Order: sequence, then C-alpha cells, then structure tokens
Amino acid sequence: MLTLERTVTLVLMEEENIAESGGNIVKVVENFEVPRKIIEALKKREHYPGQYSVTKLICCPRKTFYEMTGVKEFVTEEAELVFARGRAHHGVLEVYKLREINRKRESEVLDKNGKPIPIYGVIDMIGDNITEIYTTTISAKKIGVPEDAAKVFPMKLKQLQAYCYFENELKGDLLVFFLFGDYTRFTDIFGKKVYTGMKPQLRAFTFEFTESELREVWEKMNQNLAEIEYAKNNGVPPLSVGEDWECDNCGYAYICLEEPVGKAEDVLR
Repeated sequence: MLTLERTVTLVLMEEENIAESGGNIVKVVENFEVPRKIIEALKKREHYPGQYSVTKLICCPRKTFYEMTGVKEFVTEEAELVFARGRAHHGVLEVYKLREINRKRESEVLDKNGKPIPIYGVIDMIGDNITEIYTTTISAKKIGVPEDAAKVFPMKLKQLQAYCYFENELKGDLLVFFLFGDYTRFTDIFGKKVYTGMKPQLRAFTFEFTESELREVWEKMNQNLAEIEYAKNNGVPPLSVGEDWECDNCGYAYICLEEPVGKAEDVLR
C-alpha cells in the first residue's frame, strides 16, 4: 500500500559493495509532504481573472476566454515549478535596481455601460529602462545576431512593445536568462578541452521601435479584447487561437481542441 512517505535504504558501494556509517546502514526517508505543501502554495498564487492584462491580450484569445469565464485549467506540478523558477530568477535581478510599476490604460473597447475597458500592466524597470525579463532553457546559440531575438522570442517582444506603448517610449530591453547557456559542456583551457558542465548566460537586447510598430501591437490587443468580450457575451469561445507553440503544455488544451478554429474577422466584421 502506497503512503505519502516511503523508506529508501541507500547502500553506498565500496570495494566489497558494503557501506557502513558507524557500523549502521544509512537510512533515508523521502518526505513527500514538504514538496506537496510547496506546490499547493504555488497553485494559490494571486490571480485577477476579471481583469485584462497585457499578457492576456497578446497571447491566445481562446486561452484568455477560458481563464476569464472560469474554465478549470489543468496545470501540472512541473509547470508550477517552472513558473516558480522564473520568478526566482526574476528576484535575483533586484540587486540591479529592479522595480515594478503598475499601469492602467483605457482600451478602445467599451463595456455594457459604454465605458472603456481598462488594460493593466506590470512593467519591470531596470534604472530608467523598460525591461521584459525571460528565463529559458533553449540554447543561447539560437541568437547568433541580435536581430534573432525578435524571431526566437516573439511573445516577449510583443509584451515589450505593449509596455513601451503604455509609457510612450520607443526603446526597451529584453533581458534573457539562458539557464543552460549555449549547452557547451567543455571549455578550451590552454589547448586542452576540460569538462566544465553547462553554464548559464545572461544577455540583454535593446530594441528600438517605431510609433507604427507599437500602434500595431496596441490595435491587435484591442482586437483580441473585442473578440473575447463578444465570446463572453455569447458563450462561444473565440474562433482565433494563438501560435502552434502556445498549445504546448497549455492547461486548456483538453477542451480547446474540441472547438472550431477561424479568424476574429469572421465574428467582428
């Protein structure tokens, strides 16, 4: 019968495959209760399902619809830990004058009372620079030249553009934690390859935008908001969905895959 705790006896192998510590076999108890409590706490992190945020409006409209209408999201324990890892690295950067500012901007979409629906954003600032921070396990080699960052991190680029639009700024930084660096395990030391293991890298990319580029992202956010509101009022999920890679590990895939796919224009025209 399985319990929350199981006893595992570890025998440390020596020459005669016998390990003793003071004449006693070392016994280890794996404690399942501590990880369980931590993950339960992570699941209770603060959410604002009734508010539209920048993140909700640049990602898949259908995902935001499900979240805002109370559909149960299936989140694995591994996904919770990935979120915690990202927040942990985010906190490390506080040593570099990192601060968060809360912003609200009225959208171009009206609610039932004829008032603009607000969009909220939490903007990271390092010094005076608007900064979007991201942690990833992909190889840093994917960014051969700075321009590659826009192709490799399209969602983060849109977030950065949205925050720049909020602040009327044309420049912003994308700060990326490459957890495993470029996946190189060996380092050349005086002509000899030495195993050093994979080392993390921290890289920053400064983007300069045009007003039209920022306006395009803002208009797309408003279009997504309008489609989601239409869907909420009619009880039918949005026809448009995000990029294919957004479906990977999505907590709403179990229900989304049963819905038809189309374009927002089919509904909003």
